[in-house]
Amino acid sequence: MKSVRMFIVGLVSGVMLATAATSFAASETVQATFEKFVLIVNGSEPQEIEPLTYKGTTYLPLRETANRLGYDVTYKADGKTITLTKQPEKDVSDVNAVQTSEMTGWVSLRELSEKGITVTMPDTKSGKLHISNGSVELVFDIPRDNQPIYNAEGFGIKSVDGITYVTENAASVLLNQ
Repeated sequence: MKSVRMFIVGLVSGVMLATAATSFAASETVQATFEKFVLIVNGSEPQEIEPLTYKGTTYLPLRETANRLGYDVTYKADGKTITLTKQPEKDVSDVNAVQTSEMTGWVSLRELSEKGITVTMPDTKSGKLHISNGSVELVFDIPRDNQPIYNAEGFGIKSVDGITYVTENAASVLLNQ
């Protein structure tokens, strides 16, 4: 938890310094790029992001990053103040009930990994997710926007609320059932 706090403090400090530097050098032009990265927070499912990179430093969007870490963000323009507030804990039982009913026919990668299935996170070049049991390997594009993606074998994958699922037929093949 301490490392998360230090990360947030560093992130906020970086944003504040960048804002101050911009106000002093309003006429200066800089060249930065958007690069693709895969973000994993506390072991969550990987999510592709495109942060700004400038002179070897990556700048993550504060609101999106803080929300993924469980913080709400408020901004007051009059004092240029950014406030991060810890979100209240959610009742997981209700969330699981909704996800289970919506996810009939799908199995989470977390469940598969608990049963010994290996999930290899994608590198930024191939953008492919590899799921293997040692003898069978299924390869998928990274899912986005709750829309299922099907590979050449007809197996599906999708991501819902940061949790990635594969179709039951894919899970059966991986579990040798």
